[in-house]
Amino acid sequence: MWRAWVGILASMALVLGTEMPASLPALAQTLDAPASATATIKQAEAVRALALLNAPCPATTLAQAAQGEVAVTSAVDPNDASAQASPSASPSPAPTAPGPIMPAGPGILVPPALGGASPTITAPPPPTPSPTPLTSLPPVIVAPVSPLPLPTVPPQPTLTSGPIGRNAATATPSPNVGPSAPAPVETLGPNDYAILGDSLSGNREAGPWDLVGNVNLIYQDGVLVGDRAHYDGVRYIDVTGNTYLRNRAGNSTFTADGIRFDVKSQQATLINGRGVSSQGVERGLLHYSAKQLITDRNGHTHGIHASLTTCENPHSGYHLEAKTLDILPNQRAVAHAAVLYLGPLAVFFLPVVVIPLVHDPNALRQYQGFIPLIGYSAAEGYYVKARIGFAPSPTYYGYYRIEGYTKIGFGLGYVATISRKDGKRVTHVDVFTQRNTFQQTDTTNASLTDQENFSKYLRGTVNFQYQGNYGPLLSLPPTTSTQLGLSDTTAKNTENISYNGQASGSSYSSENFGLSQTHQFSPTLNNAINISYTTSRTDSSYASTNNSLHVNTDTHLSTKGADYDLTIDRTDATVASAVDKLPELMVRPHGLLFPNLKWLPSSATFTVGEYSDPNAGLATQRAEGQFMFGPALAHTPVGDFNATVQVRQDLYGTGDEKALIQQQLNLTTPLGSNVYNTLSYNDQHVNGLPNEPFTFDTVGGPSKSLQEVLRLFNADAYTLTLQTGTLFNGQAEPISYQLLTRPAQGVALALGGNWIPGPGNGFQRENTQLSFPLSRYGDVQFQTFVDWKAGGRLESKQVYWRQIIGNCYEVHVAYNQDLKTVNVAVDILAFPSQSVNFGLGQQTSIIPQSFASDAFYGR
Repeated sequence: MWRAWVGILASMALVLGTEMPASLPALAQTLDAPASATATIKQAEAVRALALLNAPCPATTLAQAAQGEVAVTSAVDPNDASAQASPSASPSPAPTAPGPIMPAGPGILVPPALGGASPTITAPPPPTPSPTPLTSLPPVIVAPVSPLPLPTVPPQPTLTSGPIGRNAATATPSPNVGPSAPAPVETLGPNDYAILGDSLSGNREAGPWDLVGNVNLIYQDGVLVGDRAHYDGVRYIDVTGNTYLRNRAGNSTFTADGIRFDVKSQQATLINGRGVSSQGVERGLLHYSAKQLITDRNGHTHGIHASLTTCENPHSGYHLEAKTLDILPNQRAVAHAAVLYLGPLAVFFLPVVVIPLVHDPNALRQYQGFIPLIGYSAAEGYYVKARIGFAPSPTYYGYYRIEGYTKIGFGLGYVATISRKDGKRVTHVDVFTQRNTFQQTDTTNASLTDQENFSKYLRGTVNFQYQGNYGPLLSLPPTTSTQLGLSDTTAKNTENISYNGQASGSSYSSENFGLSQTHQFSPTLNNAINISYTTSRTDSSYASTNNSLHVNTDTHLSTKGADYDLTIDRTDATVASAVDKLPELMVRPHGLLFPNLKWLPSSATFTVGEYSDPNAGLATQRAEGQFMFGPALAHTPVGDFNATVQVRQDLYGTGDEKALIQQQLNLTTPLGSNVYNTLSYNDQHVNGLPNEPFTFDTVGGPSKSLQEVLRLFNADAYTLTLQTGTLFNGQAEPISYQLLTRPAQGVALALGGNWIPGPGNGFQRENTQLSFPLSRYGDVQFQTFVDWKAGGRLESKQVYWRQIIGNCYEVHVAYNQDLKTVNVAVDILAFPSQSVNFGLGQQTSIIPQSFASDAFYGR
């Protein structure tokens, strides 16, 4: 059978006018060798190599940023000569990942030149990305769909080599073959690799050997490219000359002076490596370099004496220099013994810097600053605040909080998120303790939140809060809060058990035990029951204790004509204060009350029940009907008119009656294309005692008011709003005004205040907001109050400055006159949601974003 396949290949070579490679008869002899365990393995691998060689071989480009995953691995000594070009010295073998047995060395296939000519064959792109499971690595497709040329050393068709990790076979590409149906694509296994080159010297079978010209080494994590490759015959392949490595996902590229590839662990060590990646960043690229960069099959990168930045020009921006740098894609970047440089100036040292490379809803819990926030406030004095992050694993991360104040002392804190890998438990811890040197006291704030998923339906929660620190120079009794919950939820039933405890020093404490159940009997019928027991104690000028038992049940029925709710609510307390419903029936009919008047929306609600009001000292029956008409809309010659009327009637078992009618009328009149006037009239009439006999259904007294709003505008150039009104009491009401205008491109001005008629009144305090650009990527916002009664004095001034520098980071500076504080923050634009800052918090705009938006500034 194998002779037949070799004969077919030889016949195809003759038909195409090519010579049969000398390696094909050798392959036939190998396949005809006596059967043995070793021979059987080699035959299977040879056939696999043949199939792979018939597929296009992937290549890569240096210009394209690669997207992949990179993890921490052991470093190779940069002083070790074996890490460079010498093949003699090799590090001791590392543990090999489970997989196929590796031979002494890869075989090299060098087919002869075809008539001295070099047909043009374009190399396809690197392997297409595939997910990397935790247990075993999937095969990498060697023949992708579209070709991708190499810009530095384009491969020559005079050589097509194909060692597949363990064995080699020979085949010759056909130079002028037309389109044909795609053949099955061979893949690389977890421990397999393929290498291509122009010319071979040395022992092809066992090594050592040298491969020169257009070297492409294809392995599980990506493609390694260079001018020359040397195999020491034992374990290592050293690639030199225009070397670079591109990862499997295609968004990370590494260049180096030389690259050593471990054929057993598939670990690549780059000497003086430089990397560029777009993985995990929102803006720009992540640039990093190291004397040694080590990448492994999981996509993790470990650097020794490394540098990290997201600026295209780090010397005018910022960069971090660290003793070690670990980049775990889709997780985080961790720098140890890091020094922050702003331009050429070293400004701060941090033992650990953890940078998240993925969006996380709990990003604030793992946030840390590059450098501490240094400033001054009147209450705290001079201060230094820092957060040092840690993230040993994706299930355990957080930061240490360190703060020092000249007026109030020194504080330490710990914030962490701890979770199980299966997601069944998530715990958040936040503790901060401060020594107040001014008052000679220690204050602590602490919180603990834990959620446990016991099963698909059963879930438990624990929440504890302790607050003893209320702010600078503020001393109050500490408060504690404890919540425990256990819930069981199925498709038709829900049960919850809860505990809630509150305490404030020794003056007040309360405990609440609750049980709630919901039963869905059918799609139209359900019942909810809530039972709670509360005990509270107060120790102040007089001591008091109150215990109460509360039971509430609501049965809901939905029919085609109406919804029905039957409620029983009863409270038995030492000090009675709640209203009892024994019971209450509420009916909400569906549809319009007057179906023939579809232009007039209408609805009604009817309620009847037995009530006991301890505050009014009354227990009797009550019936209520509420009717809503409108809004009715009409287009009139003077504008658009809408009206809403609400009617309410109450009847009591004592013989009392009460009625209420509310009217809301609105008329909007256009006065040209740039002026609108709106009149709003509200009226309420009450018949009967407005606040009796019960205290829970008071309606207030009769009232009426009229409001007028005049709005003048011109597209988005300006908007002026004037508003006044009357309560029909013979007194003049203030006139409020608000002006929004854009006097120039990127400039915004907002003015707002009141004018009060009468002697000695006039204009009062006016709120003024101004925003204008300082550059293409920077602006200033100013907010103050102008006190016209004090000669136009500016009060409560706030200034906010924002500037983007080098499209790399954004500086925020905020000054508040009332608080006497200056805050500075620097956001790294590249990282997700600017989660890495120079300060402790991102300064936000002091002007509403609807007024001062990016679209407003024309960006």
